[in-house]
Amino acid sequence: MTKIETITKEEFEKILPVITLENGVELTPGKIRTNRNHYRTWLKDGFRLALESGRRREEICQMKWSDIIHDSSENPVCIKVFDIKVNNIRGVEKEEEKKIVYVPITENLMQLLNELGYEKNKNSDKYILAPELKSQRGKVMCDTLSRAFAHYIKLTGIKKDLSFKCLRKTYITNLAITMGSNTKMVTGHSGDDVLNRHYINHFEVSKSLRNFQVFGNETERKQELNAIREN
Repeated sequence: MTKIETITKEEFEKILPVITLENGVELTPGKIRTNRNHYRTWLKDGFRLALESGRRREEICQMKWSDIIHDSSENPVCIKVFDIKVNNIRGVEKEEEKKIVYVPITENLMQLLNELGYEKNKNSDKYILAPELKSQRGKVMCDTLSRAFAHYIKLTGIKKDLSFKCLRKTYITNLAITMGSNTKMVTGHSGDDVLNRHYINHFEVSKSLRNFQVFGNETERKQELNAIREN
């Protein structure tokens, strides 16, 4: 089985401070020595949006404020996202036939959305991430996210083999700890097999069970389950 790497809260907090213009320079050795600067003003927001939504880089680059769905009281509930991988595999072009995934707006995701200008931009057709970019929101922006993450993670001294994809795997792993077999209802996967083989870090799941008791307090267990369901 392929090793599934996820990032811890402490590791993620290590990468954010090193994302600066000065640290963005990468020297490429070779016959022609070139300098590339990976820094973009929107990188931190991009990494955070990927972590808090669990979606792919192509999808977070295309998220718009108008994709946020509100309840009857105008409270933001979720973000409508077209599952780009599934739709590309199926060759679906008509919007009404595309597969949609609904990303729940958690407390942390809402905090990020507020920082990005939710009140000012809600219901608008502007992009949530880096709205100032009018072009190159496809492969160029996506590759920038991946390469910049790989560059900056090296500067932290973290020895794990972490890539941008680990943000999605971290989200799904922690979602699985809370939701178990219902995880696919949020991620949009049709079954558990792909999740187990490619996204869920089972070591982290095992760690989360340290306080598990075979003969635990039944009342406390019911209260915990009810709290999870209510949230």
